[in-house]
Amino acid sequence: MFYLVDGYNFVFRLGLKKRFSLQKQREEFIKSFSSCVEKLRVHIALVFDGKDLPEGSYTRGNWKDVELIYTHHGLSADEYILAQVQNALKPKSITVVTSDRELAGKVGLYGSRVITIEEFMRLILKKNLPKTSAREKPPLRESGYQFERLLKIFEERLKNEEI
Repeated sequence: MFYLVDGYNFVFRLGLKKRFSLQKQREEFIKSFSSCVEKLRVHIALVFDGKDLPEGSYTRGNWKDVELIYTHHGLSADEYILAQVQNALKPKSITVVTSDRELAGKVGLYGSRVITIEEFMRLILKKNLPKTSAREKPPLRESGYQFERLLKIFEERLKNEEI
């Protein structure tokens, strides 16, 4: 099973200390979250809006056992998650973790499982998440929009190198 987690939806649902900046809240959440899930042996991706990133950037990395995805400028985490489900070879192998009803409804139409943040937290505390096979690859694929955007960036860089 692969889990796509609506990052800021989770952060805001927890009601972390609002006296901290959004960046600080996110960093603290990532540290705590990864500590909670590190021994569960499941593949989890936290997806955050990358609206604060420079235009054209898209960041993907890891913090311990958790994959971190910051969408490119102008693409919300909800849109990214929905595109991943739409383009998945096996949408039923993806569980989307969100308490956003609109996103949950759209994702559910493609056959992906949806659980709320509260349900996910209960599963983590009980350590009842289905295990992911070590050989199982995450079902993420770039959407057509993402592919076209990257192609445009590469073509522009190629033109600039020729000049």
